[in-house]
Amino acid sequence: MKDNNKMMHLGILKDSISKYVIVASSHEWVDRISSFLKNPVDVAHFREFKTVNGYFDNHLISVCSTGNGGESCSIAVEELYQCGARYLLRVGTTNTLKKGFGNKIILIQGVTNNDGVSQQYLPSEYPSLSSVNMLMKAEDICNELNKNYVIDSCLTPSCFFNIENERNDIDCCADLETGSLYACSASLGLDALSILFSVNQNQTIDIQGIDENAEKQIIEVALMTLKKIIEE
Repeated sequence: MKDNNKMMHLGILKDSISKYVIVASSHEWVDRISSFLKNPVDVAHFREFKTVNGYFDNHLISVCSTGNGGESCSIAVEELYQCGARYLLRVGTTNTLKKGFGNKIILIQGVTNNDGVSQQYLPSEYPSLSSVNMLMKAEDICNELNKNYVIDSCLTPSCFFNIENERNDIDCCADLETGSLYACSASLGLDALSILFSVNQNQTIDIQGIDENAEKQIIEVALMTLKKIIEE
């Protein structure tokens, strides 16, 4: 952290954000999520990290981009924690690794970590799991909103383009950040959950609006989940 009390990478001050933060890979995602909030205000934007505060049903919610991959994600988690974040909810899209999992919401319960980052935080034997509380709340919201969803596990690979060398018969999808998010959050005592929208095998969704329906679904579930956590 710099002497001026700003975080070195995120550029935000302590106590300048909510305890409840939605994280996503890119600043385009942050802009999209912020459009669902009332009175969104830019807090900081430096490199891949953009942070916005806004209100959802009178509850302060922060949104922050983490960049792609575990190293960048862990930087964001560490600095968000220092600034007061205690609940981190990731949204994003994912490639499916199994048939039958395309075009639906996946609540990520656990992760196979090949990321290389999680091992710096936890022993390799330690399970990489979501927050049970957040997972149960997200499932409740999916049922209330009648969403097509599953609860399953994902692979966080060491790289994107050679994923065929790392895929297994267990995980239903792949995500570059979830493993690092869960491991880093667990080491800091944070609650974390990833809500992903899966697409057909070996395809991707453009995050800038080609599939606005997919984006809208997971953003809606994420915001309603945080609202449920705050109010209960």
